[in-house]
Amino acid sequence: LVICKMIILSKAQVLKLHASLIKATGGSGGIRDEGMLDLALNNPFQSFGGIIMVNLKKINHGNWMECIGLDVHDWQKQFVNPNIFSLAEAYVHSDANKEDAEEYYRCIPFAIYCNDKMAGFTLITYEKECGFDDTPGYEIYRLMIAKDYQGKGIGKETIKRIIEYIKTFPYGKAGYIYASWHPENTVSERLCLGSGFEVVGKDEDDGAVISRLKI
Repeated sequence: LVICKMIILSKAQVLKLHASLIKATGGSGGIRDEGMLDLALNNPFQSFGGIIMVNLKKINHGNWMECIGLDVHDWQKQFVNPNIFSLAEAYVHSDANKEDAEEYYRCIPFAIYCNDKMAGFTLITYEKECGFDDTPGYEIYRLMIAKDYQGKGIGKETIKRIIEYIKTFPYGKAGYIYASWHPENTVSERLCLGSGFEVVGKDEDDGAVISRLKI
């Protein structure tokens, strides 16, 4: 019987190792995306012993078409836009169109993976002047779990990962994370309220319930 112990490296240790590798082999120093580094360090240790492991991964050349193919149940389609619409919106409000992203809101799309299988999609936004109180804020703008992966607790774990990511303040400091849902979407309501969000109002245009979490 061989018992292996997992070694967990701290952020400082990883940065030191990175610096040593650059010194030995060459390359550019610095961190391109500190928020993604934090996610990479924390994600592998979010569960253990057969419990679901939920990770957030960037949308890229290798997974964007799979993301588009994800779907929810027919009765849920009134509550969330198709992923292809969300990815198009994310492109318009990204560094590819930086002027609009800065003026309106910046989109941060992620694929949701459960035990290395794509199980959903989320779109986070950052606004310098949030529409609710005119202060900087992040929002869980969209969150969908594919129909074959629902009812497994993935949504709740995803909210935790999203909060962890936002707390790295990838695009600027903020006091709150916002989330909203259709008044009839009781699943999203339970998910957000169960994750610590508090209802603060309703959208005057579409009646969506608005909630927020202090960070």
